[in-house]
Parts: sequence; structure tokens; C-alpha cells
Amino acid sequence: MNRFHSYRNSVALSLAIGLSLNTITLSSAAESEANSNLVSAVSSIQIKDLKKSVAFLASDALEGREAGSEGSRAAAVYLIEQMEKFGLKPVGDDETYRQSFGKNYQNLLGLLPGSDPDLADEIIVVGAHYDHVGYGYSGNSRGTVGQIHNGADDNGSGVAAILEFIEAASLLETAPRRSILFVFWDAEELGLLGSKHWTTKPTINLNRVKYYINLDMVGRLTDNELEVYGSRTADGLRRLYSSTNEDGIRAKFNWYLRPDSDHYSFLQKNIPFVMPFTKKHVDYHRASDDFDKVNFDGHAKIARHWFRILWQLANTDELPGFRRKCLAENEGVRRNIESALSPAVSRLGVSWNTEQSEQAGELIIRNLVSTSPAWTAGLRPGDRILALNGRPFKNSAVFVQNVYASEADSEMTIRRAQSEESEQLFIQLKGQPVLLGLAFRADNAETHSLIVSHVVSDSPAANAGLQRNDRIILVSEKPVYSTQQSADELLGAQKPIMIEFSRDGVVSKTKLQPLKRISKPTPKAESETSTNESSI
Repeated sequence: MNRFHSYRNSVALSLAIGLSLNTITLSSAAESEANSNLVSAVSSIQIKDLKKSVAFLASDALEGREAGSEGSRAAAVYLIEQMEKFGLKPVGDDETYRQSFGKNYQNLLGLLPGSDPDLADEIIVVGAHYDHVGYGYSGNSRGTVGQIHNGADDNGSGVAAILEFIEAASLLETAPRRSILFVFWDAEELGLLGSKHWTTKPTINLNRVKYYINLDMVGRLTDNELEVYGSRTADGLRRLYSSTNEDGIRAKFNWYLRPDSDHYSFLQKNIPFVMPFTKKHVDYHRASDDFDKVNFDGHAKIARHWFRILWQLANTDELPGFRRKCLAENEGVRRNIESALSPAVSRLGVSWNTEQSEQAGELIIRNLVSTSPAWTAGLRPGDRILALNGRPFKNSAVFVQNVYASEADSEMTIRRAQSEESEQLFIQLKGQPVLLGLAFRADNAETHSLIVSHVVSDSPAANAGLQRNDRIILVSEKPVYSTQQSADELLGAQKPIMIEFSRDGVVSKTKLQPLKRISKPTPKAESETSTNESSI
């Protein structure tokens, strides 16, 4: 990690429709066989192998892998041996794995050619910087200078994960459809020099590069939560994370785009990127960032998950392009959007004491909203609601749902505060019936999701466990291809409907039970006396 930059509603449906038809899913007649092949490759990513790589990279013998040092060159020899072992094609200078630049710095590059003649020219780049800060000095150490800074997490962890990717890819019976370029960057700690050099003087045509995955500090997973950067650089990347997340690693999707790691060199070339990050810690850029501090169980989970992400990117039929709007987004924009609530619609406009009303068996009005339907109809504090549209008051939750489900033109049975006599009162509820209690918003970075913008309390949506900012991705087992169509299907449901949604990158399922519309009782017709008279 580069030391020079610090790391980082109402119930109405309101949707701005601007849809992409490209969704990151694999659609192939051989999908089942391909997935079986993938499972075998993923299972090859083992804790013992990650430990072996990190132990070497973070050993005192490499003296902190400062760019251009003997320790850095020793690390480069080791990485090249691994690329040769698994048969990667060298794409550095003069058909070698090395691209030299600066003061004895060198990027290391190996290519896995794609298997699909129509897609092999497209490249997914996966990179991690292998340099660190050596013995540390006042400009790059946050601790005691002059001691070996082994950089086990920064960035032995990212390098070790990519080595596992290379081995896993070599075990696939058929190579991914797109080509994959594995890169180990040098001099990242000096200001992203390695990735800047390659993106300025690439050893392959940069137009071939469609996506970049950056692995930098992925060895300290805490509380099973990961930060993910770059998910808004192309449509569908957040959903891709969720759909491949078999280990349930929660994600915080961060909208900042800072020049603090090698992803930024690709962002400047308008290339979409994604980057996992297990957050800074007390050992960051200190001599204490050692092998024994790495959470290898979490490290392995992350490596397996991100290999699945890589495999999907390399195999999907179409890849959405760079989303320029991401350049104007940040965490402040995210907070503003995700905290915004649709204005609440109060259909009736009364409040009451739940315990008191339920003991009395009738809703005792405590307060009313001025100009509300209840106030306009003549209700006042102390009045009691006995029934709504023929449904007696049972408890507060049932009454609330009856208000949600009732047509605007409704009827109440009430008793005035100082009266023992009941009477009928016609009332015009505000808005239309609320059968689910959901509102959505659209987002052109997630066009194949319904993003929950508001959940009405005590509604079917709330009872099903949905929360604001959940992403609905399946409706009745069908993917959300059209935001408007899926929203219409969901809001128009009259029977229980299964949905699949993601929250913090973890996918769950739930059943929504829509309320049935309630109309006011139909007046009973007067009975008519019929006489049949006959005459002689």
C-alpha cells in the first residue's frame, strides 16, 4: 500500500429508467460442466500454500523488498519461477517476464491466453505490488525506522493470492474465454511507479484490457468484513461480488477513488477496476507487519472468492464498459443517496398508545395530524376507532396493516370520546393501498437490481426482513433484467412471492406476502315484499 496517500420512504415507486442489457452472468450450454471445473480449481487455493508464499515474501532474508534492492530482486526471481512453473506466457520486455524501468525496478508479467477465438483478444488484468519499504525511513515508516519492515499484509498477502490464482487457473480443463494477464508491480510504495509505467508504456495493446482487479492488503480480514473499491466503475460489479460470495464475507462498498494503490493507474485510463481491502491496522507500514499477524483463514476465503470473480469476468458473454459517472462520486455522495428517504405517506394521520388501546380492545386516539384524513373526517383526540371497513380492532399491528390495505374510500365504526353510542364515519384515506410497503430507486451502476429506498414499518416488506439499501436481484426466481418490469411484477403481486436480495454483499432469500385490498362494506339492499295476486 502506497504510503504517500492515506487509504482511504414513502410507498410510491420512483424509478429513473436508463438500462443496460449487459449483466455479468455466464450463459452457456456447458454451464454446469464449467461450474464443476471451477469448483475444482477454487478448492486448490489452500491455506498452507498461502502461508508458504507469505512466509517467503515476508522473511527477514528479503529485507523488506524495497524497490530496486537485493531483496526485491530475490522476490522477483521467486515470482518468475512460479509463472514459468504454471506455463504463463511472458509478456515483458524482449519476450521475458520482466519489464524494466527506473532505478533497477521491474514489473513482472505473465499471460494466460483465452480459449474463445471471439473473446481471447480481450484481457482481464490481475495485479498486486510486490515491493515494500525495506528498513523503513521517516518518509515511509509509521513506526521505528531502521528495522526490517517485512510487509506480510502489505503486500505479501496480495501477491500470495495471485500466485494461488495462477495455480488454480492452470488446473482448469479449459482456459477462461478471455485472456488473463497476471502482473506483479514494482515501486508501488514510491508512488505507483510500476503500474504508471506499464499503463503509459504497455507491453500489450492497452485497448485490449477490459477490467483490472487489484489485490493490495487482503490478509487481515476482521469481523468477516471487507472493503471493496471500484464497484461503481462499471455496471453490475456489486452484484457480481454478491453472486459469487459463497463464504458470506460482508462488504462495505466504498465510493472513494483515491490514488493510493495501483488501481488508480487503470482508472486514469478509463478501465473499470475492483479492489478488495481488509482495512488498515496498527501494523501498517511498521516493522510489526509480520507473517504471524496474517489471518490465513480469512485470506483463503478472500482468495477463493476473488478467483470466482475473476473467472466470471473472464467468461461472461459481455462486459459492461467504463462508467464515467464514477469519477464524480465519493463517500459523501453515497451517504447522501443512501440516507435519503422518500417522504412518508400518512394514510390516516392518528397516533395512539398501543398498550392502552389493546387493553381496551379499541383504538383510542391520542393525537391527530392537522389536515390529515382523520382530522378532515371529524375525528378528535379521545375518540375511539372500533372497526375499519368492517374489520374490528384486534391489535395495533393488524390495524396498521388494515389501514395499509384499505381502498382510499373507506368507512369506520367509531365512538366519540364522551359517548357510549357507536356511529359510522366515512373517511378518505390518503394515497393508494400499500400492499407490500416498499419503494425503490434506480441506479445506473446497478441496473439489474431493485434498490430498496424505503420500507414501511409493520408492512409485509418489514415483516419479511427487508431493509433500506437492500438490493433485490431475483423476483420469483427470475433475474432483474428490467428494473421497471421487475418492480411492476413485485408491486403487482397478489400471491406470496419469493425474492432474493443482497445486503452488504451477502445474498439471502425471503417470502413476501402481499396484503389483500380491503374495500368498505357494501350496504345491504332493503328486502322487498313480493305479492302474487291472482283473480278469478
